[in-house]
Amino acid sequence: MLLPRARYLVPILAAALPIGGLLAVFLLSEWKLRAHDRPPPFDREIPVTVEAFAQGEHIARTRGCHSCHGARLEGTDWTPEWTGLGRVVAPNLARYAREHDAATIERAVRHGIDASGRGLWSMPSFNFRYLRDDDLVALISYLRQHPVSVDSLPLRYHTLETRWAQVARGEADQASWVHLVPPLLTEAGRDGPLLAEGEYLAMTSCIECHGFDLRGAIEGPNVTPDLAVVATYSRQEFERLMREGISRTGNADLVLMSKTARNRFVHWTGAEVDALYAFLGTLPARPVPTGVFWRAGP
Repeated sequence: MLLPRARYLVPILAAALPIGGLLAVFLLSEWKLRAHDRPPPFDREIPVTVEAFAQGEHIARTRGCHSCHGARLEGTDWTPEWTGLGRVVAPNLARYAREHDAATIERAVRHGIDASGRGLWSMPSFNFRYLRDDDLVALISYLRQHPVSVDSLPLRYHTLETRWAQVARGEADQASWVHLVPPLLTEAGRDGPLLAEGEYLAMTSCIECHGFDLRGAIEGPNVTPDLAVVATYSRQEFERLMREGISRTGNADLVLMSKTARNRFVHWTGAEVDALYAFLGTLPARPVPTGVFWRAGP
C-alpha cells in the first residue's frame, strides 16, 4: 500500500513527464535554431539617394520582396497557406529596415538568421546567398526610403509539431540550408560578363523553385523542370515566358511560374533577359548533380 503522501506522486509524475518532454523539445529546438555562427558584420554605408532607391526597387521587385511581404511591404500573415508551421508572418519590411541596422538585415537576407540570432524558417535566404553587396546596399536603401504602411500583424511562432520535426527528424531552418547552395560556375574574366551575369540572376532568382543547381526539384507531388529546357526556346519565346508567363507551346497556365513571371520577372531589363537566356542555354552541356536532397523525392 502506498503511503498517504506517496499516493499523490503518481498523478503528479504522470502530469510532469509529458510537460517535461514538451519543455525538452522546446529547449532543444531553440538550441538548434540558435546554433549558427554569425557572419562578419555587414558594415557598408547605406546611401539615401534616388539612384539607390531605383536600383533597390528593381532588386525588390525582381527577387520577390513584394510578393511575400505585400504590395506596400506592409507584411503578410501566411499562416492560412503555410499550415502546420505555426504563425508564419512576413514582417513589414519598410518598418523592419528602419528598426534594424544593415548587419541585421544582411544576416536575414543572405544567411537566414533573424535579429535575435535564431534561424529563420520560411524566409528563402538560400535564394539570396550570392546577392551582391551593391545590390544589397541598394535594397536596404529602398526599404528605408519606402513609406511605412500601418499593419496589424500577429507575432510569429512555431508549433510543437514544427519543433519536433526539427529535433527528431532533422528538419532544417534557412540558416542551415544556405550553406548547401553550390558555388557559382562562371567567372566574368574566364567565361565573359554575359554568362556571369546570367548565372548571378539565375542563382538569386530561380533556385527557390528549380533546385539549388537549377536542374529541377521535387517537393512532394510538385516537380519543377530542369532549366536546361530553356535551350529549346528561341530568344523571343524566352522573352514571352519571362514577361507573360507563357511557355514555348503556348501554355499560359504554368501554375507558379506564370504568376512569378508576371509579378517579378516582367521587371527584368532586356539586357538581363539576354544574360539569363545565355547562361541557361549552357546547362545542357553541364552534368546534372546527383544525390542532392532537392531531387530526392518523397
